Order: sequence, then C-alpha cells, then structure tokens
Amino acid sequence: NGMLCSGAELELPDESDGILELSDDLQVGQPAAGVFGAEPVIDFEVTPNRPDWLGVAGIARDLAAAGLG
Repeated sequence: NGMLCSGAELELPDESDGILELSDDLQVGQPAAGVFGAEPVIDFEVTPNRPDWLGVAGIARDLAAAGLG
C-alpha cells in the first residue's frame, strides 16, 4: 500500500527524476522534514491591525515569545 509521488508534487527541490523511493523502515506519520532534511518554514499573513509585524524585529520578537526563535 502506498502512493506514487514525484518531488515536484511534494514541492521538493529537483534532486531526483521521476518517482521518489523511500526506505521501508519509515513510520507512517513521521514528519517529512525529518525524512527529507528540509528546514521548517513558518508561513504567516500580516493583518492590517498588526503594523509591528511589518518588520523583521516585530516578527522575531513574537516568534521568540512563542518559543520558536
């Protein structure tokens, strides 16, 4: 049982051609970042009522307060 995926479908860098073959010892539900060695990405949207998030310092301060930086 499984699924055929290409790197492009998973938005991975173009490091391989065609279908990705993963190790049989991987566990279902294991984070993909650990499997592919990807860096985590924090994606967010800034709402108009948060002008402090329009600069790197404001974002860094809030990420540090949340324990992410």
